[in-house]
Amino acid sequence: MKEGKLLRRIKKELEGKRRRGSLADFISAKWERGRVGVYLKQNVTDFASWDVVGLRDSKNFLKEVHKNYYKTRLIPPSPRLVLGTDEAHLLVEKKLAAFLRQEEAVLFTSKNQAVLTLFSALVREGDLVVFDEKHQSPLFDAAYLVGAETAFFKAKDPLSLEKTLSLHLERSKREEREVFVFAESVSPFYARKINIALIEQICTKTGANLIIDETYALGWYGIRGAGITAESLNERQSLIAIYGDLSLAFCTPFSFVAGSKELVSYLINRSSIFKGESAPQIFNILLLNSALDNVELAVGAREKAASYSKLLWDSAVKEGWASLPQENLPFITVEVEKKKLLFDLKKAFLERGFLIAFANQISAAGEHYYLQIVVSASHKEEQIRRLLSALAEINTHIKEGLIKVS
Repeated sequence: MKEGKLLRRIKKELEGKRRRGSLADFISAKWERGRVGVYLKQNVTDFASWDVVGLRDSKNFLKEVHKNYYKTRLIPPSPRLVLGTDEAHLLVEKKLAAFLRQEEAVLFTSKNQAVLTLFSALVREGDLVVFDEKHQSPLFDAAYLVGAETAFFKAKDPLSLEKTLSLHLERSKREEREVFVFAESVSPFYARKINIALIEQICTKTGANLIIDETYALGWYGIRGAGITAESLNERQSLIAIYGDLSLAFCTPFSFVAGSKELVSYLINRSSIFKGESAPQIFNILLLNSALDNVELAVGAREKAASYSKLLWDSAVKEGWASLPQENLPFITVEVEKKKLLFDLKKAFLERGFLIAFANQISAAGEHYYLQIVVSASHKEEQIRRLLSALAEINTHIKEGLIKVS
C-alpha cells in the first residue's frame, strides 16, 4: 500500500517528538497497597494520583469491589434511552444527586462526554463562553464545535471575570445571546480554591449562566467530601449546573452533570451525544455506589490527608516551591518555564523513589509545563518525611546549578 502525504507528515512529526524526547507513550506500572509500586523498573512511592482519602487501600471498599464483581450481571450494550438503563443506574444517580445536594444527576463515561453534552444541549452558535485561560477541560474545543465565541479570565483574580464580561455585555444584550461562565471550584493549575461567592455575584449581576467543575474538590473538601458547592445551601441565581470527574477521588470510570430536574431532563432530551452513548455496565455502577458510601464516611481519612497537606505546604513555601500556603489543599502545583527543566525534575524525583505528576498542557494561554504533588490518607508519615527531604535536596541542587535548564 502506497504511503500517502498525511501519513508521511504524521511520521515526520512523531520522529521530531522522538528526537526531542517528548514523545508520549504508555508506561505500565505495578502497584501494591500503601502507595508503593514499580514504575520504569524502579521502586517508587506514588504522589501523583488523586485518591486523596485512600479508597484503593480501603479494606471495606475492596471487599465491596470483590462482592460486586461476583454478583453483577451484564446489561445490553445499548444507549441509556434505548435498552441501557437499569434500575441500578437510576438509584445511584439519585444517591449521587443527594450527595452533591442537587435535585438530579446524570452519569457519563468521561468528563469530555459531560462537557460535550452540556455544550451540544445548552450552547448555541454565537453564544459567549467564558472560562479560565488555563482551564484543563476541553471547553475551547467544545465551543469551537458549536460555533460559540470564547473569552477568558484568570481564576485567581475573579475581578478579571467582571472586566471580561463587561467588554461583551452590551453586544450580548443587543443580540440576545446567552453567556456561559465555566469555572473550576479548585484550580489544579493555580493550586487554589476560587472565590465562588464573588464569581456568583458577578454572574448574577451580568446575567451570565454559571457552570462549576467540582473535579478537584470532590473527595476531600467538606465534612462529607462532596465538594465546595455542596457546602453552601444558599440559593444561587446564576449557578445552573455542576459537573466533575469521578475517576479521581472515587476510583470509578465516570463523570457527572448535576442540577435541577428540568436541566437534567433537557440534557438527555436535547443532546445527540448523550443519546448515542452506550450505558455503563452494572459492575461499575455498583462500584460507584460503594465509593459514595466510603468517601462520605471517610472523615478520619480527610483529617489525616489535611495534616499531611499542612506539612507539604509548609515545606513547599519554606523551600520556595510555592509562594503562599493554601489551607487544606491536598496538592501543590509548580509551573516551570521550560520543558527541559520539567524532564530534569522528573528524573530527580524518580532517582529518589518518588512518582510525581508531570505534564505539559496546551491551553488558550499557550503551552505550560508543571509538576504536581498530591498527598493521600494512604501515605505513611515516613513517606511524607522522605518526600519533604527530597524537596529540600532538589531545591538545593537547583540553586547550586546541578539541576538547570540546558
